[in-house]
Amino acid sequence: MSGDLCGWLGLTGNVYVWYYGLLNGFDTMSFVHTVRDDICFLYDIGVKGIFWEAEDQGFSTGKASKWLAYGLAWNIAMTDEQYDEYYDRVLCALYGEDAAEWVREYISIQDRVYRAGKCMTCWQYFGVAS
Repeated sequence: MSGDLCGWLGLTGNVYVWYYGLLNGFDTMSFVHTVRDDICFLYDIGVKGIFWEAEDQGFSTGKASKWLAYGLAWNIAMTDEQYDEYYDRVLCALYGEDAAEWVREYISIQDRVYRAGKCMTCWQYFGVAS
């Protein structure tokens, strides 16, 4: 997919991305763990803007994803330390200081699952492909 996007960028300097998570009824297919990598990649290749869509229902991390993306829109050059501090502030603001560390652990578990393999990929998750 990134090859297609880069192809469009080669044709025009006016590319916007519609970035969204998939809703599965309980939790959106979370992308809070990839927000920074994705935003920095899109910035680096020259995407002009992003329409950010993230559902906020159930135990969704969509609102956290949006807040993280908004912070990166203001300061794409955040250091790792600045981003981690901002991430913690976002989670404390959304879930309260007592719950923030547990939410971050939940997101960390999701991240390990997503990065470990195919178990949560789009097509296999919905049973379309074997």
